[in-house]
Amino acid sequence: MTPVHFNSNGSRAERLAIILNQTELNKLGGSLDMSEAAQRLLQVDRAQAVVVKCGAKGAWVYVAGADPHFVPAFRSMRVFKIGTGDVFTGVFAHYWCERGENAVQAAMAASEAVSFYAETRRLKIAADQREPVRSTNVRVSVFSSGVTLADRLLREEARSALISLGAELVELPSSSLNPDAGIDSALVLADGDPRISLSFVQRARLAGVPTVVFREKGRLPSSKSAKTFYSDDFSTAIYHTFWVPSLCGKSFSTTKTEHRGPVG
Repeated sequence: MTPVHFNSNGSRAERLAIILNQTELNKLGGSLDMSEAAQRLLQVDRAQAVVVKCGAKGAWVYVAGADPHFVPAFRSMRVFKIGTGDVFTGVFAHYWCERGENAVQAAMAASEAVSFYAETRRLKIAADQREPVRSTNVRVSVFSSGVTLADRLLREEARSALISLGAELVELPSSSLNPDAGIDSALVLADGDPRISLSFVQRARLAGVPTVVFREKGRLPSSKSAKTFYSDDFSTAIYHTFWVPSLCGKSFSTTKTEHRGPVG
């Protein structure tokens, strides 16, 4: 689907904010440079604000005559994605249109509301204060102990999902998992051989690498570790793999101002 400009069909508005993801921005703004594309929308559509959603990293807010402002994503213990885009847009509209907040304040409230909704599947306009996630370029390795076709398909789906969030994938044999491996986090797909999966987790723990263990079958371990997170939900495991370096204060990478993928 090709996005079109707001005024292309004769639409008019007294105040206009455009909310879209970066792929849509690149197409509509005619540039791969986020700032350049956003500035074009501000001019062509005479918008007061352009909000660019960047998935697990957060969003950028562009307002005419001002520097762009970054709004972080907020951590949720579980991540239910269906409907998050509608929640973001609806809450932004409430704060920007009804309450008269500026675009940055409205986007911040919308991002917090998305975090609450993704975790609880309930809408709360004024969400409780939540934990922001620092935006980084995350280097990730995916480990799988499974050998079946289903295991391989799951591994490829996990890799694809992480790339869509903006992660950089690093192919790393388990024997090379050490403090100098140069990765920020690891995702272990643990529904294959439990002994091999446990070995991956132990190596990661010794190397000090924050690790997310996805296990859909059987019970999750009751014991917890400061840098080992368990989940039986695939979407949650993917997002937490992207977030854990920030939460654990570990990152080999640098913060970037260009992001890919949708927030909500």
